[in-house]
Formats: sequence, structure tokens, C-alpha cells
Amino acid sequence: MRLNKKKSEILTNEDLTEIGGVKCSKVVKYLGVKVAIDRKEQTRVAREQIDKNIKLMRWRLGRADSDVIQQLVCCLSRSMLIYLGTPMVAAGVWKRQDVDRIEASLYRKVLGVGNMISNRAILNTMTSIRLAGEVVNYLSKEAWE
Repeated sequence: MRLNKKKSEILTNEDLTEIGGVKCSKVVKYLGVKVAIDRKEQTRVAREQIDKNIKLMRWRLGRADSDVIQQLVCCLSRSMLIYLGTPMVAAGVWKRQDVDRIEASLYRKVLGVGNMISNRAILNTMTSIRLAGEVVNYLSKEAWE
């Protein structure tokens, strides 16, 4: 198997332009998602993308029943987190705990629930199937195979 140097990038915090003919960068695109070295920056970018999609869905649903909107927004939030979280875990930028924390905070925001309830309780209540963190771990392992 050969490395396509034109399409490849090395994620590094160093001020190098290239290594062995492969371009170096502080931000790269992996599985269609931008990946940065700084975890806080990466989390901020992911949250912005999810929030943007949530606002768009709420606007499009407009006058639908509020319970329907709430359920669809929760599903969209989870789907976006899995989409964005898989490459982050595969690249080693996020850990499972990061995905769980973000998932719980998204549900808090959508449902208007304060910090009185633990993250684990929110995740157990909201996810009748697999937690996003479990899905992300599985998919990130599959990406490497």
C-alpha cells in the first residue's frame, strides 16, 4: 500500500511545512470532519456545527407539535455527535468520556434540564438503545481496519 502524499496531511503542533514530502498542518480534515490538536477548540467547533443543525431543524419544523420537535432534535443531536465524534475518537482527539459529556450537555440544552441531574442519569433516560460513546468507539475502531 502506498501513501498518496498529495492527499495526505500530518497533524502536528510543530512549525514544519512538510515531513517526507507530506504537508504538515495544525488542522486537518479526517473522515470529512476538521480535526485540531487543541481539544477545547475541537469541542467548540463540533458544538457549533451541532447547534447550527439544531437551530435549522427547529426552524424547518416551525409549527409542529413541541414533543415531536423535541424528539427529532434529540435524534439529530445524537446523530451529529456520532458523525463528528467518530473521527475525533479515531484520531485520538476525544475520549469516550468526552463524547458522553457532550451528549449529556446536548440533551440538557434540548430538554431545558439544569445541572441537578447527573450526566449518567440523563444518558440512561434519553438513550433506549446504545449510547453515542459506544457507537463512536465501535465506528472509530472500524475506521482503522
